[in-house]
Order: sequence, then structure tokens, then C-alpha cells
Amino acid sequence: MPPRTLATLAHALSVAPDVDATLLALADALAEVDRFAQIALVRYDARREMLVDRLVAQGDTVARTPIETTFDHLPTRERIAIASGGTFVDFGEHSDEFAPLFSLNRYNDVGWLALRGLRFEGQLSAVIVLYETRKFFGTRTSERLAPAAALFELA
Repeated sequence: MPPRTLATLAHALSVAPDVDATLLALADALAEVDRFAQIALVRYDARREMLVDRLVAQGDTVARTPIETTFDHLPTRERIAIASGGTFVDFGEHSDEFAPLFSLNRYNDVGWLALRGLRFEGQLSAVIVLYETRKFFGTRTSERLAPAAALFELA
């Protein structure tokens, strides 16, 4: 991702008034990296240990879809890594099995699912969900979007 894009994203995130505006800025950054990839923000309720709802940028608005499923639906190894936050956790060969859990549109070909936990005051508060098509050449979208996701987490 070019530095100009990160600088633009940093500015957009710093002036964003709410979560919806920050998600729209992150979706714009993703569109510059991979226009076919899908991104969503899933809010997490630590008290009930549930993934509550999914926020997705659609044009200039953010659509909310209830998920209401427990965090335990994710595999243990991935769940522990997501809860610790900081990096995208790859679901590898199981990506297409878990994409419907987040109401993501399946690709005609196989896709890659990666989740990144966002922590607030030491607790998991949300999860960034990234679903991308598999590529034969080049860097994965999750690797190219990682700096933008880190900026999003700071915002």
C-alpha cells in the first residue's frame, strides 16, 4: 500500500465522527488494494461471549445485520489468536466453511477468510472480517491491508 494511501486513511480516520465513518474509510482503503475483497466489522459482546452484529460498508452507508452467534463457533486455535488481537488470523482451507457465519457472499472459486480481533481496554470488542479471492501470484490482501487495519484499530 503506498504511503500516500496510508496518510490519506490516517487523516480520514482522525476526522471520522463515529464507527460508521471509520468503517467507510477502511472499506475505501480496501477497494484500492483489492476491489473484489469483502470486509466487515463484527461487534463482540464480551459479557455474553457473542458475536452480536455485522457492519458492512455499502456505498456511502453502513448496513447492519444481526449475527447473534457465540464466539465458540470458531475453531479453538483461531479463536484464541483472534481474541489476542494484533494480526489477521487465516482460516486457510476452512475459509469457505466459516464465511457464511459472517453472512459473506461466497466466491465462484475458493476464497481466503482472515479475522483480526480488535481490543479495547484489554478486552475483545470487535473483529475485522476479511474475505478475499485466492490469488496465484502476488501478496495476499490481508497482508497488504494489515497497516490500514492497524490504523483502524487505533481510531
